[in-house]
Formats: sequence, C-alpha cells, structure tokens
Amino acid sequence: MDQLSGFECSDPDLDDYLHNAALYAFYEGTSKTHLVYYNSILVGFFSLATDIIKDDHLIKEDVKPGFDPHNYPAIKIARLATHKDWRERGVGPFMVKQSMAIAILISRRYAGCRFITVDAYKERVPFYQKYGFKLVESTKNKNNPKLYFNHIELLKQVRK
Repeated sequence: MDQLSGFECSDPDLDDYLHNAALYAFYEGTSKTHLVYYNSILVGFFSLATDIIKDDHLIKEDVKPGFDPHNYPAIKIARLATHKDWRERGVGPFMVKQSMAIAILISRRYAGCRFITVDAYKERVPFYQKYGFKLVESTKNKNNPKLYFNHIELLKQVRK
C-alpha cells in the first residue's frame, strides 16, 4: 500500500491536507511539507510556512528592534501530525525539534527569522509549551490559539 495515501492520524483535516493539498501548496510556494520516516515507514509529517508575529503578541522581553517596528519575521509550523499507530513514541517531539532546527538554519544562513509560530488546537497547547513555546494571551480563548518560540534567545543562552 502507498504509505502516503495510507497515512492516518487522529485528525481527518490533517489527513486530507497531506493526501490532497500538501503537494499543491509546495508548487504554489505557500508551504513545504516534510515527511518523517522510521525504517522506511511514514510516521509523521510537518509543514512549514513563512509568517509574521506582531509585537503586541509578544511578551515585553521578546520585543526587540527589527525590520519593521511592529512585525517580526517567523517560520510557522503550519501542520504537524503523527501517524495514529506511532503516537507517544517521540515522533511529535522529533518534528518540533526539526522545525526549530530548520528555523535556526534559515535565520543563520538565508533570511531573518526570529520566531517560530504555531496556531495549535487548544488541547495541543501544553504539548508546545513543553518545548518553550509561549501562548499569545489574546488568542488563548480561540479555537486555534497562537504560540511562539523565540529561537534567537535560545541561541544566545547556548552560546553562554
């Protein structure tokens, strides 16, 4: 069976995106989907896109001089899904860390990017917070609250 068409997670919208929209989004330049395999088995995927985050969404310590005084460049985790048979096996954390690594690579080599953002399902907010993502307070009651991660501050701490 084709692994891509056989991929199933716990969310039909994410399954539909992978099966019917990810390739189109790639060709249209709106997102890039990364497939994650373990021993040649498709265990998850994540899609990244460019984003901005407004300064009024950030906590005071994260507001710094930038390209635009009110908008900061970001990489968005647009989609992230683990195959239903591979949940609780570290696939999700691996994909979040890969997203962080890609954002750091982009910001260090190719284009300015200070933050990683995600519009998470409410029930997934604690998952992202475990990795240092901060909840944008003004979005906490929305269906998909926004979170962000300041990877530049992480790099500064690592250098010390």
